[in-house]
Amino acid sequence: MIIIQNPNNFSDENLLLKRLGHSDYVYKENTVLDECIFPGDESISIGYFNNNIIICDDCQVIDNLMTEKIGEIESQLVSLFPTSEILSVACISTTNYHGYSLTKNGKKIRTKSLNADNGFYADFGELIEEEKPIYTISETVDGKRIWKYQALPNEVFYEDQMMEDFTFGVAKRLLGVRIDTEESDLLMEEVVFKKYIKSINNSSYLANPISMHGQWTGQFVYGPEYGDEMHGEKVQFRLFINECSSGQFNGTSVDMEGYGANMDTAIINGFVNDDFISFTKEYPDYLIIDENKQTIKDPSTIKPRLNYEGHYNLHSKSFSGQWELWANEELSGEGSIVDIYTGTWEMTKDDQ
Repeated sequence: MIIIQNPNNFSDENLLLKRLGHSDYVYKENTVLDECIFPGDESISIGYFNNNIIICDDCQVIDNLMTEKIGEIESQLVSLFPTSEILSVACISTTNYHGYSLTKNGKKIRTKSLNADNGFYADFGELIEEEKPIYTISETVDGKRIWKYQALPNEVFYEDQMMEDFTFGVAKRLLGVRIDTEESDLLMEEVVFKKYIKSINNSSYLANPISMHGQWTGQFVYGPEYGDEMHGEKVQFRLFINECSSGQFNGTSVDMEGYGANMDTAIINGFVNDDFISFTKEYPDYLIIDENKQTIKDPSTIKPRLNYEGHYNLHSKSFSGQWELWANEELSGEGSIVDIYTGTWEMTKDDQ
């Protein structure tokens, strides 16, 4: 996993995927860390915990960060988070491989990686605080560092066998919990991660374009900008779509149930191109939730802009993606100041 300090609540996951070299990845589903930490399906999952961004990359990116110098991908992350700590941690039990790399304020501080067969790949920089207690209880015999424990007096452990102590101990630096203990139950089992997979080859859609006409049922999910109370809450909706020419469509949308549902009929305008869909949703009145948890009309003079984008999954026969709401917009010089809220969504055609 890659752990990035996130003091400014960054949440543009499409931009993050682009900087990781995976701009062709699309949202698939929500998951938890216990399932996405090593999924074996070349997915990338992103979650938020303890003011950090956590990226589980299925060993597609992290090798590029286990270096003594900052490489291309890591430099892309540094450009987004120039003052943050960026901590990469990996371990594979079949070879006793473990490694970690720490960048802080745009500078590489520490990199260490090794396995049972080849020994050290990298050992750069001074020990960080999380390593020191582990090395303190070791000793050097015949030029090799070893560990002994009173509970196993006849056993000798070498550094590659200390994989969990090092990786989980170093990860705690930012996570605040060790992921191999009960203190991580919340992180492992309840924190929502968004799983992204590579977009499907779309050539078949050209011969068999997706028919948008008809009724679609789906849900949208509130993103982290809505705070702990609303983050992850869902609203069910139904779309009634009319097809126009050249992939264009229009229609209406009705929220059916869920926290903060707007029961007014919204106007839909959008287009579909191969598996990609984009549409706007405009309500006659937008709603906000006040400090008393009451739903009231948004008093802003400029109506919020609500846009949905996503991709079609041929196997599940459904669309899914992300939505973005621009609210509280204020004109400023030649531009504007705006609050951006995000979330995820999915929908399936009723008669397919």
